[in-house]
Amino acid sequence: MNGDVDKENVGDEALFTFVSEYQQGTYVWQCRAIGIDNALVAFCDGGLGEMQLRQYKEECIEESADKGATPLEGLTNAWCATFLIDEELLLVNIIKTQPPE
Repeated sequence: MNGDVDKENVGDEALFTFVSEYQQGTYVWQCRAIGIDNALVAFCDGGLGEMQLRQYKEECIEESADKGATPLEGLTNAWCATFLIDEELLLVNIIKTQPPE
């Protein structure tokens, strides 16, 4: 499936785990969302706040709408996304960690 979400459960809410690297720090955050696009927007809204980067929320949401998350080749339910914040790379790995019940 190469990172694609399980097509059978696209409309169901699932748990997503975000593992982010920014300025030599590693951050982990989770949310429930319907699909990867909604999960990425939730990260921009909530995950950035946990990283003390809330002021970049709107830019992150716009950028995620333009680029989205990239499926990781050879993996199922795994994606990555990147953002440039103050000329520093924010690397975000996203894993659908729990299928809907």
